[in-house]
Amino acid sequence: MKRWILLIILLSLVLLCSLTVAYNTKQDEPKPLSFEEYKKIVGDKNKTILAYFHADWCVVCRRMQPTIDKITKEYGSQLEVLSIDTEFHKAVRDTFEIDGLPVMIFYKNGSLKWTYVGVISETELKKKMAYYVNMP
Repeated sequence: MKRWILLIILLSLVLLCSLTVAYNTKQDEPKPLSFEEYKKIVGDKNKTILAYFHADWCVVCRRMQPTIDKITKEYGSQLEVLSIDTEFHKAVRDTFEIDGLPVMIFYKNGSLKWTYVGVISETELKKKMAYYVNMP
């Protein structure tokens, strides 16, 4: 009888621990970006932002990722790259009615300056970034 009680207590503790771990893991996940939050980020009058819309399943996006990483490193503090996974941040994707990936939208001082859909060469993207980052 005592063994059964101990076994039940032990199983209860294991279940409680696993539920706590599952709950805490869920709490640590980032929440999806709302369109209002997106507007607040890109609308900042003192920032230069490249919003990069992509998805894990998108082959073209995976091909573009090394170029985006290079741009991020090269421009450092001059440019903020806002990486938006369209499968996770659905509110922003749906508001823009994005149906092709990747999408790049460039904002300077809160104003939309440039939009591009699809693959762009590293050279061409760097030219665009140099132009828009250095413009007043």
